[in-house]
Amino acid sequence: KIVHAGVTNTSFARASEDLLTLGDLAVAVKQVERVAQGIGLERCVERAAAVACYQALPLVQRSRH
Repeated sequence: KIVHAGVTNTSFARASEDLLTLGDLAVAVKQVERVAQGIGLERCVERAAAVACYQALPLVQRSRH
């Protein structure tokens, strides 16, 4: 819920407000920011690894993916 609120709102403050209003969750603004940025960093690392694997494939195999 925290990640969803953090990435779909225009600010982490708004996400914190929505979590309290809609989900009855009291989550500090800074905590929303940390969780959302942490997940974002994980996704960037995963994507970079997937790109590296894809680029390591021979051209013939790349067209099959």
